[in-house]
Amino acid sequence: VGFGNIAREWAEILKKNPSVEVVGVVDVMDQSLIDAARILSLSTNSVGKNLQEIITLTKPDAILDTSPPFNHKMVT
Repeated sequence: VGFGNIAREWAEILKKNPSVEVVGVVDVMDQSLIDAARILSLSTNSVGKNLQEIITLTKPDAILDTSPPFNHKMVT
């Protein structure tokens, strides 16, 4: 959740871990979603603004919330 600067750093770390598969990204900014799809080689169906939709579509085992702390209550 969130694809700003901190998430981009996490993305590079996660891409190097063979035990991790990033299956989706949620963000409120269109450009962040475009960047996430490109950087993480995700289909455009796996990125979006609606958290519940992306969870339902991708069925992740875990969620990494890198949104700003003031947004955490809205996300969880």
